[in-house]
Amino acid sequence: MAEISYTLARFLEAVRDYPAERVQARLLSASDRDLAAVLAALKPPDREAVLARIGPAKRTRVEEGVERMRFVRLAPGQADRIAAHLTAHIQGDVPLGPASSHFRPHKSEGERD
Repeated sequence: MAEISYTLARFLEAVRDYPAERVQARLLSASDRDLAAVLAALKPPDREAVLARIGPAKRTRVEEGVERMRFVRLAPGQADRIAAHLTAHIQGDVPLGPASSHFRPHKSEGERD
């Protein structure tokens, strides 16, 4: 598996380095879909580091979202843009709204947009 991008690494750094209460509050207020898109791009140990910071109900929803991401086609760089947004959400003085607007399903072979 390839190394993670700088933006994903910065997101993980914010999750690990900011106060646990702040990280938990910001992750709980983040969109499940945004978290799933970013976590789907991470290796299982890194994914677990984030999931460990949220409660069981949200964790279940996000894990289900990660599974659904297998059927979603993200635009190039979209996971990085969402990770940058979530990093700003954790680090900022004011919580931010959702980063994502919509995701597209994977295309079948030969199918056109």
